[in-house]
Amino acid sequence: MGGRAAEKIMCGEISSGAGAGEQSDLDKATAMPIAQERQWGLGKSGLCYAPVDSHQRHLLTASQQHTVNERLKAAEVLAVQTLTENLSLLGRVTEALLEKRELDERHIAVYQEKPKNSKKTEYYSIKFDASAQHRSFSTEYASWE
Repeated sequence: MGGRAAEKIMCGEISSGAGAGEQSDLDKATAMPIAQERQWGLGKSGLCYAPVDSHQRHLLTASQQHTVNERLKAAEVLAVQTLTENLSLLGRVTEALLEKRELDERHIAVYQEKPKNSKKTEYYSIKFDASAQHRSFSTEYASWE
């Protein structure tokens, strides 16, 4: 749900890559609460092993669908909260993704590092222009000595 939440925060909307199709972030995120409910014995169904393939998700009961949806909503809330608390890092990673298109864990680790002996705090601001339907990013520094 992190990619979906990041798009929601930084772009103001969610792309099809985060929300549609069998390889989307949402599809992958949906598989986990279904597995909790139907395979791992961690759901309201109790100790149940009844795996569901992605093309059979329509076979979930209404109660199971509700449980999966509630878990996904909670995960999205947590992802948005976590990313909002780390907006400066999210901004740096967003700018890098716009430039490079893909990042792996090594690249992201570099953006997490703060300069040693730095006496500055980074503030990241997002400005959304609804009429132009785009966001602009700016990084501001303030001393915190």
